[in-house]
Amino acid sequence: MLTQFRQTLQKQWYVRFVKNRPTSLTYKTLINMALRVTVVVLVSAGVSYIHVMSRLEAQTQVQLEKYISARGQYESSIFKLAQDNLTLLRDRLLQEFKQPPNDF
Repeated sequence: MLTQFRQTLQKQWYVRFVKNRPTSLTYKTLINMALRVTVVVLVSAGVSYIHVMSRLEAQTQVQLEKYISARGQYESSIFKLAQDNLTLLRDRLLQEFKQPPNDF
């Protein structure tokens, strides 16, 4: 039953879309133009996609370089502050050691 139904549908589809297909010049021209427009749209979409992705990658790379530079300066300032504090501590300790002890 299912096989017979399938065969009937295939015959109807063949008769409707393949056998009775219009072959006029207008139909052929419209199909030709539709295919060309489709190709142009697909190519332009592909080129646009590649362009947008390359711009996005370049922009992301610039932002990442700025972030790395800023983060490096921030981390460097912390170590510079620690170095300055150690220098002050050393100077203070040397000054304390040079003074004579106060005996009560």
